[in-house]
Amino acid sequence: MASCDVSGPCFFYNHLVPDKPHTTEYLRKQYCEGELFTECALHWIAKTYGMAKVPKYLYPDDIYEIPDFEAEEIRL
Repeated sequence: MASCDVSGPCFFYNHLVPDKPHTTEYLRKQYCEGELFTECALHWIAKTYGMAKVPKYLYPDDIYEIPDFEAEEIRL
């Protein structure tokens, strides 16, 4: 099974969200450690713009919630 290649420096992967531990674990299993890592908002930004541009508040499934990026730019 494939897993995310940017999980090492990824803020989401390395820090539990204190008020949502179950959601965090579920999303990690789906995106970071599962087949959906290429659909992850953080992965997409890291691969396109670099890890330094990944917002710390972003969740993997927030691909269309990214305020600084045009919807047309987001191509998975």
